[in-house]
Amino acid sequence: MRDGEQDADNLLRFYYRMVFEQKKTDYAKRFHALADRDFPNGIERLDRASLSGRPLDGVTVLTTSPIAERRGMKAGDIIVGLDGMRVRTRRQYFVVLDFTDRPEMTLVVFRHPDYVEVKAR
Repeated sequence: MRDGEQDADNLLRFYYRMVFEQKKTDYAKRFHALADRDFPNGIERLDRASLSGRPLDGVTVLTTSPIAERRGMKAGDIIVGLDGMRVRTRRQYFVVLDFTDRPEMTLVVFRHPDYVEVKAR
């Protein structure tokens, strides 16, 4: 377990797929009940046009591996978006990461002085 919340994470991922991928709205209430504790502002779509300057929140990359560096990540990057969703905390990053099983992901990171998009696996 990453952080002791794996059961809730698995349910949240299931509800997300039911509501947003399979359009089964009867799961929406359960999805929001779980998501609201980690996303007090709700699930936010990332609007890159609204990003400017150093972010006040996000997930700072402390170290990278050679593989991550080949994909474009660098120590000091601040991850602010994952697959079109805004991530403000480490917890939000891992929750959004679990929304899909696809190996590819698109990150939006702040790398001084600008924001860049990084495709990763």
